Amino acid sequence: MLIKSKILCLLGLLLIYYNPIHTMKHTAIKDDDHESEELVVTFNAIQSIRNLAMRVAQQVHAEDDTSLALGEKGWPVPNPYYHQTKRGLFLATESYPDYLCSPWGQVKIYGGGSYTPSKIANVFDKFRESLTLEFVENVCEKGKRCGVLYSSDKIKFYKENDRTPIAKTELDRYRGTSTRIVANYCGAASIYAIKAIDGKELPSPEHLEYTDYRKYEDSKADWSSMTERYVCS
Repeated sequence: MLIKSKILCLLGLLLIYYNPIHTMKHTAIKDDDHESEELVVTFNAIQSIRNLAMRVAQQVHAEDDTSLALGEKGWPVPNPYYHQTKRGLFLATESYPDYLCSPWGQVKIYGGGSYTPSKIANVFDKFRESLTLEFVENVCEKGKRCGVLYSSDKIKFYKENDRTPIAKTELDRYRGTSTRIVANYCGAASIYAIKAIDGKELPSPEHLEYTDYRKYEDSKADWSSMTERYVCS
C-alpha cells in the first residue's frame, strides 16, 4: 500500500510538472479572488504588451538588424517611484516605446538598443497594429523644465517620419489619435492612452498625482501577489 501511494504521488507530480501551462511565458489567468476585475485586466494587459515587445524585437531584428534590449530583462518588476496611474495604462514613447505608466508604477518596455534612426519608427508602427493608442501629450510641451540639460523652449516636435518640425500649437490636432509624435531630445517622451489591445477594451487610463502615489512597499507587495496569482512561468 505504501509503495502504491508513492507511485501515485510521483505520477501526480509528473502530471503537474509536464502540464503545458507551466511552460508558458506571460500567460495570465483569470481569477476573481481579492483583486478587482479591472486590476486583473490591467495586469493581464501588461503581460500581453511584454509579449508584444518580445515579438516586435524579434521581427525588427530579422527585418533590418535593429537590436532592442527588452526592458523586462533589466527591470523585471515595476518601479513604484515613477509613473503610477490611478487606473489603466499609458505608453511613453521616444524613438521607440520606452515604458508603461501603470497602477504599480513604471514598467520598462525596451531598455536601449542599436538601430538606424530612419528605421526605428517601424517599432512604433508594429505596436499600434495591436494597441489602440491615443496621443495625450509630450512631457515637455507645457513650459516645464524637461530633464536637467535643456528647457522646453529648445524642444522641437515631429510627426511620423517627417523631419520637418511642427509647431507646439499643432500638437492639439493630433491629440486622441495614434499619430507618432517624437521630440529632438532624450527624455522628451510622448504619452499615449492605451484604450485596447487587439480590439479588447481596457480600463480608460487616468493619471495619479505624485502626492497620491501608493507606498513603495505596498505597490511592490501588490505586484508580487498579482504575479503569484495570475502568471504561469
